[in-house]
Amino acid sequence: ILSSTRWYGSDGVALSAALVGDSDAAAFAASAGYPNPTFGLPDALQNLWQPVANAIEARTGITADAFALSAYDALFVVAQALQDAGNLKDFARFKEAFVNAANAYSGVTGSTALDSAGDRLNADFDFWAVRLTNGSYDWARIGTYTNGTLTLF
Repeated sequence: ILSSTRWYGSDGVALSAALVGDSDAAAFAASAGYPNPTFGLPDALQNLWQPVANAIEARTGITADAFALSAYDALFVVAQALQDAGNLKDFARFKEAFVNAANAYSGVTGSTALDSAGDRLNADFDFWAVRLTNGSYDWARIGTYTNGTLTLF
């Protein structure tokens, strides 16, 4: 019955080494399809984010993913908001400065402009699934969602 159910993952599972390292779990995930969305890096901005990712990896030995690079951009937004607000004593002032800074900034992951709910207005997502390739299971990017356009591979 489990194999007849449509399964969907999340950004907490996408690219998990533990899943592809377990042959039974990987085989099930591959046979079920099991798409997993995660915050993505826009291919069109690779010339911006790749040098930062390379610098992070050179310094730490850790490969920077989309979340790390998003945090990199967020730091710039918060720093600008703190500078504009002057301090954190007036939270309403800081919040307004933060929204203004986010709406004006474009970093290595693209525009950080916010929608009315406080989410990024233009978000990029990658979709990953486990695939059997040359006798071993690994994650494969199966699609992208960029500014309202879904592309499946």
